[in-house]
Amino acid sequence: MQVDGAVEHPEIRRLKIGGQPLGLDQIAGIAEALGHGGSPSARRPAWRRNPGFATGPCSRHCWRPNKRPGSLPMQTVSAYSPYGWKAKIGLIIPSTNTVNEPEFWRMAPEGVTIHTARLHFRPKEVEDPLLDMEAHLPRAYAELAGAEVDLIAFSCTASTMHRPPEVWEQEIRAATGLPSVTVAGAVLEAIHKLGARTIAFGTPYPEKVNEHEKAFFEGRGIRVAKHANIILSPEQQRLRHMSRVPPEAVFRLAQAIDTPEADLVFLSCTDMASLPMIDRIEQALGKPCITSSQVTFWQALRRAGLKDRLEGCGRLFRDH
Repeated sequence: MQVDGAVEHPEIRRLKIGGQPLGLDQIAGIAEALGHGGSPSARRPAWRRNPGFATGPCSRHCWRPNKRPGSLPMQTVSAYSPYGWKAKIGLIIPSTNTVNEPEFWRMAPEGVTIHTARLHFRPKEVEDPLLDMEAHLPRAYAELAGAEVDLIAFSCTASTMHRPPEVWEQEIRAATGLPSVTVAGAVLEAIHKLGARTIAFGTPYPEKVNEHEKAFFEGRGIRVAKHANIILSPEQQRLRHMSRVPPEAVFRLAQAIDTPEADLVFLSCTDMASLPMIDRIEQALGKPCITSSQVTFWQALRRAGLKDRLEGCGRLFRDH
């Protein structure tokens, strides 16, 4: 059987299963043809892992040459992944977020998959919805660890700026044994990679959240030349409906926050559709533009040892 639009591998078509369970030799044939075992000539192009991951969680999904060409050790069968053979990224987002997943999938190279855990976010019901949401993190950690992802991306800008990035990484590793990235840590690394010292940022958040974000940057030696928010709905004052800000409005926000002093512009919030505008903004302003979803996915790929240069995702992905 073939799903419409899917490409069935010739090795799978060749097998005559006849309703019987696949034998190990048949599994070996499929996995070898798809690049998960067997001789080097049969595999897909290998992806290079970060050396620091050699003994870490990602190593269990790597292709490694077998001592006997054509053989498929049982551990290779147990690590076989038909879609996420390069990396499986575990994504943690607020339950109200409907933008982050589509933007991650839009950026994902072939062989990279995204697996999501949602945190119950109740901005209409509780006084501090971000703190309330973080109480659900242990469940999200357990779900993604159970999915055997390669790393975890905690993708809520405002929440991850509540603590230093290294504290989040320590907590997630202690809970899951997995490496992780956060929006806060990713944006700091992106700013450093792009050589920026002064930034301008725009958000769909209420002003009190913007002030917290400004303090986060300034506390790490990054000067904020200008910041602003775009509020198109009263619900945004309660941290809702950020996803309803259209990309064209995001472009205008970038123009509004730009100043000659800023080395780059940062569009903050993983629930604001910024990805489609990055290249256009960079061309219009003549400087780098980074966004919450973009930097988080970029750092996740790089931590997984993947060096893909993605077109349409800004200077960060092209140059770093």
